[in-house]
Amino acid sequence: MSTLVAAFHERLCSAIACVFTIAVLTVSAASTTPAFAANPSYVINLGGVNLNAYCKATFGGTFKAVANGSGAGDWSCQQNNNDRRPISVQTACEMQYSVRPIKAVAVDPSSATSWRCFKPGPTLPPRPVLKVLGGVNLNAYCKATFGGNFLAVANGSAAGDWSCQQNNNDRRPISVQAVCEMQYSNRPIKAVALNPSAAGSWVCEAP
Repeated sequence: MSTLVAAFHERLCSAIACVFTIAVLTVSAASTTPAFAANPSYVINLGGVNLNAYCKATFGGTFKAVANGSGAGDWSCQQNNNDRRPISVQTACEMQYSVRPIKAVAVDPSSATSWRCFKPGPTLPPRPVLKVLGGVNLNAYCKATFGGNFLAVANGSAAGDWSCQQNNNDRRPISVQAVCEMQYSNRPIKAVALNPSAAGSWVCEAP
């Protein structure tokens, strides 16, 4: 925490309130976090939010931020139990950071201390929607790759248990990705086990 912020707390808070604020509500180091479903463009975490500073600036120096429950929405500005005022965490973010646009996000709505301020950042392009082209002919791959005496054999019940065999002493690995590339002309193409625990669940997918 910067010297200016520390001095601000020292002047305006009681010793107990300052410890609580410094530990829970002050600015944390900037970092990048996963995008949120509600607004996937706000991906850069600027840090925490100083709700005490908001309360004092908005309602007066005798007010402080108090969590009246464990959830992110349970905060209010209070000077006593009979005088509670609402907190706008969005406004608190705007007061604390000069970045625009900015968005207040509770990264865990069940946690009162989970409020962070985010700014937009680069986002990944949407993944192409893949469709199932069909199943895979593992026997054809084995014969084309290792010779006409080889067959595809599942040595267990899972998708990864296949091998090319001509007898128990001669087993060769199968590349299901290569099978898809041999069997279908679509590019790009991807081998997918729809159920990794089922040997018969391999399919080929393409955009």
